[in-house]
Amino acid sequence: MSVVGFDVGFQSCYIAVARSGGIETVANEFSDRCTPSVISLGPKSRAIGSAAKTQVVTNCKNTFQSFKRFHGRLFSEPYVQQQAARLPYQLVPLPNGGVGGKVMYMEEEAVFSVEQMSGMLLSKLKEVAESALKKPVTDCVISVPTFFTDAERRSVLDASQIAGLNCLRLMNDSTAVALAYGIYKQDLPAPEEKARVVVFVDMGHSAFQVSACAFNKGKLKVLATSFDPYLGGRDFDDVLVDYFCEDFHARYRKLDVRSRPRSLLRLYQECEKLKRLMSANSTDIPINIECFVDEIDVTGRMNRAHFEELCAPLLSRVEKPLKEIMEQASTSRRSTHIETQLVTSEEVGVAPPEQQNSPTYVNLYEDMRLASDFDNNTYNENVYVIADDQDDTDTAIAPTPRPGVAVFEVGGPDFEPAPKPTSVYEDMRRNEAWCAGVQVCRCAGVQVCRCAGVQVCRCAGM
Repeated sequence: MSVVGFDVGFQSCYIAVARSGGIETVANEFSDRCTPSVISLGPKSRAIGSAAKTQVVTNCKNTFQSFKRFHGRLFSEPYVQQQAARLPYQLVPLPNGGVGGKVMYMEEEAVFSVEQMSGMLLSKLKEVAESALKKPVTDCVISVPTFFTDAERRSVLDASQIAGLNCLRLMNDSTAVALAYGIYKQDLPAPEEKARVVVFVDMGHSAFQVSACAFNKGKLKVLATSFDPYLGGRDFDDVLVDYFCEDFHARYRKLDVRSRPRSLLRLYQECEKLKRLMSANSTDIPINIECFVDEIDVTGRMNRAHFEELCAPLLSRVEKPLKEIMEQASTSRRSTHIETQLVTSEEVGVAPPEQQNSPTYVNLYEDMRLASDFDNNTYNENVYVIADDQDDTDTAIAPTPRPGVAVFEVGGPDFEPAPKPTSVYEDMRRNEAWCAGVQVCRCAGVQVCRCAGVQVCRCAGM
């Protein structure tokens, strides 16, 4: 039996398996470890992942993207209504009040729920994992943001069942990255020594998450978590898009970009490239789009200093979660080991710390030093499942179901494995969970999981 980990992100996904003595991120059929979270529906077939991303512009009204945050939400919520105006496809209410997407599929009008969209995406990830492992994949662990509510988590579980997957755990992103970082770390302090405090910063495409963790050999304790669910890389993209929309409107005969969905998507793609270029260059960078609207070629320029001025309100919001994490963890900058974080300033497009002169940036990066290796940092991809498929045994690490304190300690007492429940919901109802010889008990806010000598315990007072 093989257990795989799915990091289902707002913009892209990763698949992780544990084999050959380490954790491996699986590549898809395009030899790319990153699979876009995009589903394109056509008159005769559907495309998912990298193939669908090529149709984002040409088939924009029938291509699902940016749907992760609609899990467990009602169509009437202000957030959904705000996002509906930004999406090229149409959002519609479902009979149960949830969110659905209306598209043309197989030359017929069809409505898909968010669970069905995620189910299609997970089915694709399942196929990629089975192709890499050369064996069927059923059991999995799926990452979710720390701030996901119970309704949102249950919606993700429904999507996994649609894909034919048995989701053993929903693991918080912050817990996943801390575990993946420390599981093979050799230079951690001994258990009797003072713990090393590491702060992880995750600037994703749609949300900003921070976690502080204390590491000893064989022990991990999540001290605190903080987040801003409405701050991400796409907000910085919006700043560039808004600027160039106004610029083109003024310079090109009142060109209205927002009335053309395909042109707007092309502008978003170019602004994403421009943002990444500004991370490494401080000079003016041109943006050129041919046959943009009505066969008009447009051009513009942007430099990093100007971009930082435009993004000042967004950058000021970064500091609040960082201060909160220090207060919750009862630690300071000097006692914090600046080791590694999740996503780089390349996601934002601002300068690295050594190129910053502003005191705000200097203080910010003294607290958090952002790494910049997307390819070599395994923990950058939220790899969180440990499985040894060589001897047909698995180890699944239990997540914390809500923001709290998590302790991972090696060498728990002996135990008798709990029987396997028939479904995830039965698992929840009787407050027991099973995963390949893992026993979980929940009592007074405590979760204990023992598997292959690993003990996991979470208690708000610990």
